[in-house]
Amino acid sequence: MAAPATTTTEPTNISGGGNPLPLEASCEELLECQFSSWFPTFRHLDRSDCDDRRSNVTIKSQLVSPLPADFSDFLLADGIRLPEGATRLSSCAPNEQEQQPDDSSCDDQQSNDSEQKQFSFPQLNQQIEEAIEALGGSVVPKLNWSAPKDATWVNEGTLKCKTPGDVYLLLKSSDFCLHDWQVFQENIY
Repeated sequence: MAAPATTTTEPTNISGGGNPLPLEASCEELLECQFSSWFPTFRHLDRSDCDDRRSNVTIKSQLVSPLPADFSDFLLADGIRLPEGATRLSSCAPNEQEQQPDDSSCDDQQSNDSEQKQFSFPQLNQQIEEAIEALGGSVVPKLNWSAPKDATWVNEGTLKCKTPGDVYLLLKSSDFCLHDWQVFQENIY
């Protein structure tokens, strides 16, 4: 196990005086804060254990794991190219009335795409499709610590995903998710 991760910001005391608050967390503490660690504990709470203001303490969610070994390479690779077999992006799919672009207009993009490694995650695609179906036809994706809320610009301004392609696009386009993934890889594994 790696040495404990620490933040790079100067610790401060928000109460305005006294000693600064430490901002250190061990690898074990970071792992306990990830969604996949605490969600199973809270999703099975009996409604009678919750107060009158809410029916439960978590939102309806599905964990998708384990991630393929090369998923890290996919997230860290330059460019945005969906994995092989990922269903078409629902937000970018043309209407039936719109015509598909002529293949010759995409020559430059195709030559750039051929230089990138083509990833393939058939089991992950299936898990995501099953989660989308189980959750009513759309989901909001999240890695263990962050949601890709900074990447909504690539998905019509929303986190709502209806296909694995939507999920991959948001995760791949998010600086928040990329940062969390890099910190996780560098400090924990």
